[in-house]
Amino acid sequence: MDIAWHRDNNAHPSVEEYLAMVRCKTGTLASLAARIGVLAGGGKKETADTAARIAADIGAGFQILDDVINLTLGNPGKKRGDDIVEGKKSLPVLLYTEKCNKNETALNALSDFLRIAHQDGIDSPAVEQAISLLQRSGVIEHTRDKGIFLIEKGCTEMAKLFGADNKAAEKIKTLFTNMIPKDLQKSSGTGEAKHA
Repeated sequence: MDIAWHRDNNAHPSVEEYLAMVRCKTGTLASLAARIGVLAGGGKKETADTAARIAADIGAGFQILDDVINLTLGNPGKKRGDDIVEGKKSLPVLLYTEKCNKNETALNALSDFLRIAHQDGIDSPAVEQAISLLQRSGVIEHTRDKGIFLIEKGCTEMAKLFGADNKAAEKIKTLFTNMIPKDLQKSSGTGEAKHA
């Protein structure tokens, strides 16, 4: 789905379709690990199903943060904004499109930057212009908050599933929260009401 969308300039997935895609992409790996872990540890199928669902959301949260990292810090081994050049339908782009759906000028500006960046490559000024447009609109911050929320919520649900005093669940929570880049944790302003 991800590759098909960024190869097709006319593809305009919804935010819900994007979330389904990342649950199937990164979320599936986390889901499989949780399911196998519970079953290998002698847990019940129902517990494995619940842990798998929770882990899929945690995995989706990390994929969402990967979209943010690409537009802010830059991913290791890649240049900042290469998702823009590739034409990826990342969550910030989809949120911007949704937010500005009645503002043709704003939509055309992003579309032009994406087209030029794709044509001219990573060193094109259009890459930073597109990132700046997304930053000013607030969608990158909103995306960051959504990713962190899914990770934190998933860790809380996992702790509830296995018991608040479960040392393994606490270690998993510590592992996942420590995997969130410190630069993204600043003033995340996450909250269930904002992202439920």
